[in-house]
Amino acid sequence: KIKGKFETFMGREVATIKGETTIYQVEDILYNGVSIRGRGTRVFAVKDSLGTGGPLVLKEMWFDTGRKLDEIFFHDQARAKRVEGVFLAVRRWDTHRTTLTTVRGYTPEQALALNLEYKLENRKQVRLVLPRKRPLGNFETLEEIAHG
Repeated sequence: KIKGKFETFMGREVATIKGETTIYQVEDILYNGVSIRGRGTRVFAVKDSLGTGGPLVLKEMWFDTGRKLDEIFFHDQARAKRVEGVFLAVRRWDTHRTTLTTVRGYTPEQALALNLEYKLENRKQVRLVLPRKRPLGNFETLEEIAHG
C-alpha cells in the first residue's frame, strides 16, 4: 500500500475507473510505476460499483504498440493451457488510447511517421482486472507469491 493521497501519485483524485461494461470504485492505489520512460503501470485496489463479487485489482499499463505480444496474450495462453496456481485476468480491455494520438493529439499517420523517422514509441493503454488476495508483504517466498 502506498501512503498518501491519490492526487500525490495521480495528479488528480481518482474515485472510479470506467471499464467497458463496469464501473470500478477505487479503494486504494497499490502501485504507481513513476518513471520518465516505462510502462506507466498503476495498480489499484477496486471493487465493482454494483457490489457484486469480491475484492479486485485493476492494473493499468501502457505498452509499445510495436510489441508483438502483450500481457493479455500471456493471460490468454495460460487460460487456454489450463495453468493452475496463477491469477489470471477476469476482465481485460484496450482503452484505445495511445501516447501519440490520444495524449499528444497527433493523427495516426503523424504518429506512424514520428515512429519511423525518430523511433518515437507510441504506447497503448490496456487494463486488466484480477482477483485481489493477500498483500505482497504477507508472503515469505517467491513460490508463495506465484501461488497466491
